[in-house]
Amino acid sequence: MNYNTFLKKETDKLRKDPLPEDDIQEYKAMVVDEINSKLDNNERQGLAESLGLAIGIHLDNNAKNKILNGDSSAWVLIEQQTYWMAHIIEKVPGSIHMDSRNYGGILGMSMLWGYDDLAALIAADAEREFQKNRAKFERSQAIHVFMASLYRKYKDGTIPEYFNILPPDHIYQRLIASWQDEAAYAKLMPEVCDYHLYSAYDDGKNKMLEILTFDLIPFDIRTIELVRKKEGLPTPAIDHPLLKTPLADIPAQRPGYDPASDEILQLVLKNEK
Repeated sequence: MNYNTFLKKETDKLRKDPLPEDDIQEYKAMVVDEINSKLDNNERQGLAESLGLAIGIHLDNNAKNKILNGDSSAWVLIEQQTYWMAHIIEKVPGSIHMDSRNYGGILGMSMLWGYDDLAALIAADAEREFQKNRAKFERSQAIHVFMASLYRKYKDGTIPEYFNILPPDHIYQRLIASWQDEAAYAKLMPEVCDYHLYSAYDDGKNKMLEILTFDLIPFDIRTIELVRKKEGLPTPAIDHPLLKTPLADIPAQRPGYDPASDEILQLVLKNEK
């Protein structure tokens, strides 16, 4: 697969496909209606699951479209999405809206924006999933195993046992093995970027999508840089197309999402069990 062609095709499609404001409001109303319907039926258990309705449209794709068109304020939608998704995972384990292919993106964005409680929650849930279904992660979704391992390295400086789900010749294994060697690290990072795009690719036949949200946002690369910075290690500049779109310019600080003023989230928080 030509990763440059894939990236250009996907970013062009997102850039040229804005979500009309009327549609955004319609999606939000659909979420509120779903919440109210559950409340009418006294279905307070699992109320948070309603937040997952069309979340990849009115938050994820909507945000990417705006960011790619120069509106950096739209990162707040990615922050909101991160918060909502983490809340669903906390309150509704195994939710149909929260596939394991979401772990890496939520974990990366939480770490980058200092949501320590959310990151700990996602890492713990991912680790339980690794233990329950190790074979699944041996076959695919390596990026999520890597992101959870990075979280552990960030917290206590160690690489967890489950990292060895990945075979010895995997790019992530080779990267960790070369972690202290700046030259080797720099040489491997373009391949890490390629693997991100590989994980975001679905050919509709044999290769399935391995990242469901934040797919064209290099959360993994920026998290690697975050961990290395904490450890006092250099982060040489990497020349790769994945890092040359506006989606790579993840704000260093939280974009400004305020859960307390989010009326939809508050409706859930005030009524869920």
